Amino acid sequence: VVVLDLLMPEMDGLTVLHELRKVRPDVQVVISSGFSGPLALRELPDGDRVRFLPKPYGLDELRTVLRDVVGRDGAALS
Repeated sequence: VVVLDLLMPEMDGLTVLHELRKVRPDVQVVISSGFSGPLALRELPDGDRVRFLPKPYGLDELRTVLRDVVGRDGAALS
Protein backbone atom coordinates (compact mmCIF):
# COMPACT_ATOMS: atom_id res chain seq x y z
CA VAL A 1 0.00 0.00 0.00
CA VAL A 2 1.23 3.47 -0.88
CA VAL A 3 -0.10 6.57 0.86
CA LEU A 4 0.44 9.72 -1.22
CA ASP A 5 -0.21 13.36 -0.59
CA LEU A 6 -1.57 15.31 -3.54
CA LEU A 7 0.73 18.26 -2.93
CA MET A 8 4.39 17.32 -2.66
CA PRO A 9 7.58 19.09 -3.70
CA GLU A 10 9.19 18.06 -6.99
CA MET A 11 6.34 15.78 -8.13
CA ASP A 12 2.66 15.95 -7.21
CA GLY A 13 0.73 12.91 -5.99
CA LEU A 14 -1.08 12.24 -9.27
CA THR A 15 2.22 12.22 -11.19
CA VAL A 16 3.69 9.82 -8.64
CA LEU A 17 0.58 7.64 -9.00
CA HIS A 18 0.99 7.48 -12.78
CA GLU A 19 4.66 6.53 -12.38
CA LEU A 20 3.78 3.87 -9.78
CA ARG A 21 1.22 2.36 -12.17
CA LYS A 22 3.94 1.95 -14.81
CA VAL A 23 6.03 -0.11 -12.40
CA ARG A 24 3.29 -1.87 -10.45
CA PRO A 25 -0.19 -1.56 -11.99
CA ASP A 26 -1.84 -3.43 -9.11
CA VAL A 27 -0.43 -1.36 -6.24
CA GLN A 28 -3.04 -0.22 -3.73
CA VAL A 29 -3.00 3.57 -3.31
CA VAL A 30 -4.48 5.96 -0.78
CA ILE A 31 -4.29 9.64 -1.71
CA SER A 32 -4.55 12.23 1.03
CA SER A 33 -5.09 15.97 0.88
CA GLY A 34 -6.50 18.81 2.86
CA PHE A 35 -7.56 20.56 -0.32
CA SER A 36 -9.01 19.40 -3.63
CA GLY A 37 -8.74 15.62 -3.38
CA PRO A 38 -12.03 14.44 -4.87
CA LEU A 39 -11.76 16.99 -7.69
CA ALA A 40 -8.21 15.95 -8.54
CA LEU A 41 -9.16 12.28 -8.54
CA ARG A 42 -11.51 12.97 -11.45
CA GLU A 43 -8.36 13.13 -13.59
CA LEU A 44 -7.72 9.43 -13.01
CA PRO A 45 -8.57 6.93 -15.74
CA ASP A 46 -11.84 5.06 -15.33
CA GLY A 47 -11.37 1.94 -13.27
CA ASP A 48 -8.29 3.23 -11.41
CA ARG A 49 -9.21 2.38 -7.85
CA VAL A 50 -7.74 4.85 -5.42
CA ARG A 51 -9.00 5.65 -1.93
CA PHE A 52 -9.14 9.25 -0.79
CA LEU A 53 -8.33 10.16 2.81
CA PRO A 54 -9.12 13.79 3.69
CA LYS A 55 -6.80 15.72 5.99
CA PRO A 56 -6.60 16.15 8.84
CA TYR A 57 -6.91 12.54 9.94
CA GLY A 58 -5.83 10.59 12.96
CA LEU A 59 -4.36 7.16 13.43
CA ASP A 60 -7.80 5.55 13.75
CA GLU A 61 -8.96 6.96 10.38
CA LEU A 62 -5.73 5.91 8.69
CA ARG A 63 -5.98 2.43 10.20
CA THR A 64 -9.60 2.08 9.00
CA VAL A 65 -8.75 3.10 5.43
CA LEU A 66 -5.71 0.82 5.31
CA ARG A 67 -7.79 -2.11 6.58
CA ASP A 68 -10.37 -1.42 3.88
CA VAL A 69 -7.66 -1.32 1.23
CA VAL A 70 -5.64 -4.39 2.24
CA GLY A 71 -8.41 -6.42 3.85
CA ARG A 72 -9.60 -7.01 7.34
CA ASP A 73 -7.03 -9.70 8.07
CA GLY A 74 -4.06 -7.31 7.92
CA ALA A 75 -2.48 -8.30 11.23
CA ALA A 76 0.19 -5.62 10.94
CA LEU A 77 -2.52 -2.95 11.16
CA SER A 78 -3.81 -4.03 14.59
